[in-house]
Amino acid sequence: MKNPNATIYSVLAVMCMPLMSAADTSEQPPSKIVAAATPKHSHATPKRKKISAVVAATIVVNPKAVSAMPAVEQAEAAKPTQPTTENPTLAETRLPRSGRIRFEVTRGEGGMVVGESIHAWHHDGKRYTLTATTRTTGLAALLKPATIVQTSQGGFLNGNLKPVLFRYDRGDNDVVEAVFDWNLLQVRFKDGRTESVEEGAEDFLSMFYQLLQAADKKENVDTAVTTGRNIEKYRFEWLDDEDIELKSGRLSARHIRIQAVSGGKDTLEVWLSKTVPGLPVKIRNIDRKGDIYDQIATETHHAAR
Repeated sequence: MKNPNATIYSVLAVMCMPLMSAADTSEQPPSKIVAAATPKHSHATPKRKKISAVVAATIVVNPKAVSAMPAVEQAEAAKPTQPTTENPTLAETRLPRSGRIRFEVTRGEGGMVVGESIHAWHHDGKRYTLTATTRTTGLAALLKPATIVQTSQGGFLNGNLKPVLFRYDRGDNDVVEAVFDWNLLQVRFKDGRTESVEEGAEDFLSMFYQLLQAADKKENVDTAVTTGRNIEKYRFEWLDDEDIELKSGRLSARHIRIQAVSGGKDTLEVWLSKTVPGLPVKIRNIDRKGDIYDQIATETHHAAR
């Protein structure tokens, strides 16, 4: 019989870094992801528990997570060399000023619930904050409670989200960061490396809500996205609209497939509601083994634009 802890860690490895490219894999093989997720000091002062395998591509806005960033990173985010907004107005972005979406996370087609994911955000038309907190629930939490926090901060340009800082915290001091310098068109990582980036790049958190801006055009596009560890180009392919079933009822949604241009075998699919201002209501990760992990919206709250 399989070790239940190994199963939980396996799910965590998949959900924490969906769409992992070959470059990501070579830098951080699944075995190391699992090792990084293992608490190192059981007797130490209690820390935030790590997030479950199943819930890592989520988004919860928590302003406290922003204030907790290292001072040097806050300074980077505040530099005038970071993204400008070019006199934005609230009308330029379709993203509601604030909101919260709760997702139930399941494994397999119609599979068991293994976690929950809360997406929340707020913005004033000039600056936005997204924070993703995901955690295991139920049996998965009993076997191995885990929590992961992702944070994206930035501004707007022509209504598009333009990130300044992306932070990915798996707990137990396992943190990666990416700081965007749009004047130099580069991203600096926590380990000191820099990589060139083109206008229109996103991070792995902001990209979900940037899709709202492209929903009407439905144009296939290749976009650079940072996972906090490196930058990979992904292909966003618009599929046929379809009706999906949620606990709240049936609704019509726009369907997008996202895959690494480099040929990574993981696939991400997103369904955007047509009636809830283009917000994601279902996110599916299909890993390289063909296993399916769904995040399905069970509650949605948002303010007027």
